[in-house]
Amino acid sequence: TETIETNNNKPKSIKIGPDLIVSSITAPTSAANGSTITVGDTTKNSGGGDAGASTTKLYLSTNTTVDGGDLLLRTRAVPALNAGTSNALSASLTLPVVNPGQYYIIAVSDANVVITETSETNNNKTKLITINP
Repeated sequence: TETIETNNNKPKSIKIGPDLIVSSITAPTSAANGSTITVGDTTKNSGGGDAGASTTKLYLSTNTTVDGGDLLLRTRAVPALNAGTSNALSASLTLPVVNPGQYYIIAVSDANVVITETSETNNNKTKLITINP
């Protein structure tokens, strides 16, 4: 017999299945129009199950949402990732010539939507960059 019989359970949330995210993105804070910059991204399987091979894409955008007006900067293959593991790439890419101003580099994991994930709404990560004349 206990003084309180209603406090004997404690829930714990667990993830079942893969969940790909972009855990980091690196790029300079500013660059000249049309210049070559180094951009790094890390795709991580933050879920509780293994993920097959996928694709991460980088876009240049005037806002933080990927849409039809964005410019594709790079597509890269990501190998199969066990739960909790990551894959990183840092590479040079040439910025397109655009109107000078503030832009976002958006990295999108599972960009071709081939992995069934525990969350399909956490695949993007952004990095602000100022493009100078």
